[in-house]
Amino acid sequence: TGYPEIVAQVEQRFVPSTREENGSCPGQSSASFLNPDVPDIGCQGFIEVIGLHTSYTSYKVKVSQMDFANAQLSSDKSINLVTLSIGGNDLLLLEAECGGPTHRGFATCVGSGLKPTLDTYAQNLKQILMNLRLRYSGKIILVKYYAPNAVPLFIEAIGALNAVMVQVGTPFGVKFADAFTAFQIAS
Repeated sequence: TGYPEIVAQVEQRFVPSTREENGSCPGQSSASFLNPDVPDIGCQGFIEVIGLHTSYTSYKVKVSQMDFANAQLSSDKSINLVTLSIGGNDLLLLEAECGGPTHRGFATCVGSGLKPTLDTYAQNLKQILMNLRLRYSGKIILVKYYAPNAVPLFIEAIGALNAVMVQVGTPFGVKFADAFTAFQIAS
């Protein structure tokens, strides 16, 4: 994830031999990135029905995105950039757990569930970045999330997720693409 197709198009202007390897799976949470058997927002169903940009699963064996990334980074030393957009679906899992924005008590539920969700996200992101750095010392870009609407609760939750992303990613030498500000300006 992390908009690799867009980055690859730009990179190909300067280095025509640039090749994109997109291991993303729509609906992937930070936990299911590490373990495909835990809940997400539809990644496994997407794999079964539509398939992925890059196939790294077989019919009978589930492989995590972390396993795919580790294999790629171990076998292809020409990789010079890793982009990652992970965490937004962690918030969508919380939203679903709280019954959705129209559910009575939604804001209270999100308020009490946000910190534990962000704590788990921080642990998962740290594990993901530790794994990547074991095999790769190059550039990693994490893409910050944007608010899908102007509802203060959504803006606050996404801002908190982005803050955790920066806090966890900075010690790993990660750079950040600020989609939050870009989409806010565009809207």
